[in-house]
Amino acid sequence: MSAADRATGSAEHPTPQLPDPAWGELTARWLAAYKANLDTLLALANAALAGAEKMRMAQLAADVETQTQNRQAAKEVTTSRDVPGVLAAQSHLSNAYAEGYVRYWAMMLEAARQTNADIARILAARAAEMGDELRHAFGAAAAVPGIPAQAAQLLALARGQQEAMLKAVSALAPQAAPGAKPGSAR
Repeated sequence: MSAADRATGSAEHPTPQLPDPAWGELTARWLAAYKANLDTLLALANAALAGAEKMRMAQLAADVETQTQNRQAAKEVTTSRDVPGVLAAQSHLSNAYAEGYVRYWAMMLEAARQTNADIARILAARAAEMGDELRHAFGAAAAVPGIPAQAAQLLALARGQQEAMLKAVSALAPQAAPGAKPGSAR
């Protein structure tokens, strides 16, 4: 049998066909919906990892700064010739620790705020695409002939739940706006 006969089928070996063209549409729509959801999941994972990286870098910077301050304090203590000099070194180190503590937590909280804003922005930006793809997928599933009535009802229920979730996610968009203050979306 030639390649052309295999591609188009022949009387001996017919090319298998889907029972109904609607099944092909259904498959394409559901794959598009899953791809949109997977793209969103990957974008969210990247945002979370970027936030974790910022936090880890802040921890590393704080560790390096603390070690530098400890070495400086050790030098001050060893070069001190009297008690006031030792107390001044201790005071200097305590002040540096307090300033470092405030700076460290400010960086950590800013990294967390930025990560949350990135996640909200991703969800808000992708909610419409995800909703459209799922709407088409549910519509294609309901249009396939031969689906039992109970399955069609379950698809309709799932579609309603998905749309409600996407509406809730899209409410995050105002909070993701640059300069938005927490709680200002409500």
